Amino acid sequence: MLKSDDPGAVRREWKQNWGTLLACFAGTAASITHIPTFGILLPSIHREYGWSVSEITAGMVILATVSLIASGFVGAAVDRFGSRRIGLAGLFLYYGAFALLATTGPSIINWWLLWLLLGVGFSCTTTTVWAPAVASRFHASRGLAIAVMLCGTGVSMAVMPLVATVLLENYGWRGALVGCSAIVAASSIPLVALFLRDRPDNRSAACADQSLDRVAHRGLTVREAVRSWIYIRIAISALAFTIASLALVVHFVPILREGGMAPEAAAAAAGAIGLAAIVGRLTAGSLLDHIRVRYIAVVCFGLPSVACGLLLADPGPVAAIGIGILIGFSSGSELDIVAYAATRYFGLRNISTIYGILVGMITFAAGVGPFLSSVMFDIFGGYDHLILFVIPFFLLGSVLMGSLPPYPRWDGVRA
Repeated sequence: MLKSDDPGAVRREWKQNWGTLLACFAGTAASITHIPTFGILLPSIHREYGWSVSEITAGMVILATVSLIASGFVGAAVDRFGSRRIGLAGLFLYYGAFALLATTGPSIINWWLLWLLLGVGFSCTTTTVWAPAVASRFHASRGLAIAVMLCGTGVSMAVMPLVATVLLENYGWRGALVGCSAIVAASSIPLVALFLRDRPDNRSAACADQSLDRVAHRGLTVREAVRSWIYIRIAISALAFTIASLALVVHFVPILREGGMAPEAAAAAAGAIGLAAIVGRLTAGSLLDHIRVRYIAVVCFGLPSVACGLLLADPGPVAAIGIGILIGFSSGSELDIVAYAATRYFGLRNISTIYGILVGMITFAAGVGPFLSSVMFDIFGGYDHLILFVIPFFLLGSVLMGSLPPYPRWDGVRA
């Protein structure tokens, strides 16, 4: 059995599987290109066609809905065909559709249909595809490996706004869409094609570590997993946390501006969210290899409720940065926690499908949260009610994750 405190096992895993981790890091970074670039390009599209902001952003709701519907099917496909095949097909489709957004015409229907196609490609490039490959290769340091993989999203969030801005200024929004597609596709697809190795084959006599070979094929069926009370608790926790956190993150700057904060100070506090998310992701990933997931989740899922209390007190610039750090740290840890919990509680036998359903729900919740916060602002004319509204969501997620039992063991081998 591999143990997280065995330095030799940890070094061996990283030496043998760094290529797979690099490929999955690149795939994870590539899969969210539409998120950091959307806000940069939106004003130009709005000016050219006169579509309302809600009409344009409806494309992201379409994408989230497609992901919710397709996630389970994509997970099943990964279980059958492997991460490499599905991931490569998804990246080609995703970036082809993203570039095709530049061809949209005066009809908003054309725009929405292209987002429908983009949603199909996106569904084949989410962590549903990449996480199983990493989880099956890393056991002694699985938490940290998953965290490193998920840091790809942070890198994309930091780099792509700058890339999109430069391309927009020089080539317009259509050129920016094509340019972003070409740049990221060229930097991600070769890495996935060259370095990604799928989970070990239990029929291979050349498998270097028989414990890895056995554990990669142990676990619950999809039906057993989704009907378990453990799965229901994880799903409800993830939904509640995602709805609440995205409602806050998307409207964080307006919340601070409503309290009278200067635009520059509010932007600095919002920037702290992104940086803290990377730190939270790596910290949670490291701790998950040594501390049970329920203890880490109680803290990480509950921290934003403290941030909400501070937000209600109309914080100054320094306090706002601290609040941003709390929100970002917790938000960054969420996918680490959910992915790690899924592999430990349900095994790796059908993890792509089991985890894929969770990712689909999280993606859909990521679209619901900002929409609900916008509705509440329209109804109440301010953000105080929103802040009070999301606090129980954070506490619910914290309590449910804290109630999880000890990890099961798969034929004497920890999953």
